[in-house]
Amino acid sequence: MSNSLEEIKKYFLSTDYPKWRRGLSALFLIVTSYAAVSVLGYLIYTEIEFGCREVFFFLSVFWLIVQTAVIAYLYFFTTIPAFARWSIEVILLITNIWFLLFLFSLQKCV
Repeated sequence: MSNSLEEIKKYFLSTDYPKWRRGLSALFLIVTSYAAVSVLGYLIYTEIEFGCREVFFFLSVFWLIVQTAVIAYLYFFTTIPAFARWSIEVILLITNIWFLLFLFSLQKCV
């Protein structure tokens, strides 16, 4: 029992994360976050009725800059434990999903 707990602890605190996996996860997170913001940009600049929602676009660009900084941190630093890296990645994915759900709930301006 004690040995398996030590293995689990070692697994979750491990910082062995190959560069190709860091690159793939960073690429996936960048693509999902840029896709979410580009959907809003596409809606605002192609549909006249969404013109009053430009504030959301500018706030989302700021959010995109913050996400890019966090993803770059995850890519370049190798001392992040596995549980923290997974938690940050899941939080970024969930926030992008919520942002897309928010975008699809926006109504046209009248």
